[in-house]
This record gives sequence, C-alpha cells and structure tokens, in this order.
Amino acid sequence: MTRRRRPRQLISVLVPLGGKNRFRDRVWTWLRSYWTSHLTGYEIVIGRDRKSAQRWWRRRPVAFSKSAAINDAFKRSRGDIIVLLDADTYLDAKVIMHWAERLRAQRRAGVRSWAVPYRHLLRLTRDATLMLLASNPESPFVFPSYVPPQNVEGSDGSGWGHVYGAMIQIMPREAFLTVGGMDEKFRGWGGEDQAFLLALNILWGDRK
Repeated sequence: MTRRRRPRQLISVLVPLGGKNRFRDRVWTWLRSYWTSHLTGYEIVIGRDRKSAQRWWRRRPVAFSKSAAINDAFKRSRGDIIVLLDADTYLDAKVIMHWAERLRAQRRAGVRSWAVPYRHLLRLTRDATLMLLASNPESPFVFPSYVPPQNVEGSDGSGWGHVYGAMIQIMPREAFLTVGGMDEKFRGWGGEDQAFLLALNILWGDRK
C-alpha cells in the first residue's frame, strides 16, 4: 500500500464483494441496514476485485480475490480504524465500537495491537439466517448465548475461526499500511486471512 491519506477519526468498514449470488446479496442488504442503524462515526467501503469482475472477456474465469477487493476498498477509505468485514458476518455492533475506542487509546499510549473480536464462530443454517432476515435490522433478532444445534451447520472448527482471522479483523490504519495490505496472490477463498494475520502479528503486534 503506497497510497496514504491523512486519516480522520472514523471507522472504515471494508467489505469485499464479488460475483453474483442472490441470497448473499439479500444477506448483505439486511446487514448493511443493520450496520447503518447501529454504528456511529463510520463509513462502509465496498471493495471489488477488478480481474474477476472482468472475466467476461477471458477464456478462463478468474477466481475472486478477497485480498484484491480489500486493498481496493482501503485505497478509498478515510478512517483511522480499519475493519475488514465479510459481507455475511453478523455480530453485535457494540463490539466494533468498543474495539475502535480501545485501539485509539492504545495508540495514544504507544501500544501496538489489533483484534480478531470473537472467540466462537457459528455458521447459521439457511433457516436460521432467514429468521434473522425476517427481523427489523434496527431491532434485530438476537440469538441466545447458546444457539440451538439445529440452527448451526458446519460446526467443525468453528471454535477456531479466530485463530485464522476469519470473517472480521480490526486494526489501526497504520497497521494495515505497515504490512502493505493483503497478499493479492491469493485467489479463491481461504488462506488470505491467516496470511494477513501472521503478517500483522510479526510486523505490527500481537492480536487480541
């Protein structure tokens, strides 16, 4: 990342989007309304991967690169706090607000840190997701602390999602710049989150 902007006190939520999937688009439409209703002092910046978006003239399709989409969004962001957020990620907006203030306080104290702000990742079933989408984003359905097993699928390894930095990462802007952004050699899903996590741990500071 060579392009630098003078950051302002703003939370930049970078969301990678690519391809066409009606259900995912429906999920993101609901989630965007949710974030708009519950976050303050923020901007949402959609990132695109231009190579995969231009595949209509290529003989072979080009797999989507989350890394390229995140880097694209970062170039247009203005905030001092950067949130890398997958388009299908749902969590309490207060968690993002808490970490933004905590990271700003640590910056003032000269402490380098960043966060993967959860301990357990739950992959909701389609029916559970539809239940959420049927609720009002301004006053959304809240899942109990113990989510019923019938509402969760693919639970193997979900307790370890934070180890790989999946779904969401929060950091000061200078941390993203220090690492140089995400590695765009990754295409398809998987690997890019952990590679970025390891780079941040080594070049910036340990995650919380």
